Amino acid sequence: EKITKRERIKGFANFRISDRLKELGSLKFSESVKKSHRKRIENPRTEIVNWKGNTISKNPIHLVPQNTLDELLKVKSFIQSKGKAQARSDAERYDNGMLDKFEYICSNIGLEFNREYFRELKNEMGDFMISEKYRWNIPRPYQVAEFMNIPFGERYITKSTVSPTYPSSHAGSANLIAEVLSKIYPNHSDRFFRLANLISLSRISAGVHF
Repeated sequence: EKITKRERIKGFANFRISDRLKELGSLKFSESVKKSHRKRIENPRTEIVNWKGNTISKNPIHLVPQNTLDELLKVKSFIQSKGKAQARSDAERYDNGMLDKFEYICSNIGLEFNREYFRELKNEMGDFMISEKYRWNIPRPYQVAEFMNIPFGERYITKSTVSPTYPSSHAGSANLIAEVLSKIYPNHSDRFFRLANLISLSRISAGVHF
């Protein structure tokens, strides 16, 4: 019954769930760590975030949620509900220039934005996120789709997807910046977190996160 329901979802009429579903739990983003990523993990910047970092375990935690396939269908459905053109527009708009967007909000309401501080904060958060990504080593949606032989043409090609999917660096960094700005300017917290939420959702629009 569940299979029949899935097959009725728009865009999935022709696929059949194979025996590979049993193997989905062992699927990883990669069997190795990029050299540049390993360098960031082993020598993280820690002046602000105060994170000492760890080398990658030989046996890292790996967990592909049991509902990964359902999540993949939700990603596709989310993109289809927005329309591919709008989803792509959102993906492109929020893929880069995160600091510019927060600075724009601050400048519009006459607030100071210490760009150097927030740039370093974002960089340090990125080191932490890279470490967590390889610790969990969860594949990107397009990898799950390819593994399961499911049509998935929604992926937005971006340089920021050359690492495991979880956790999302965009979402983590955006929410951290929003949190810090909200402590400095509590009366404008809603504005900051609204932007953080848009940045987070744009990663689903891009088809690169669950």
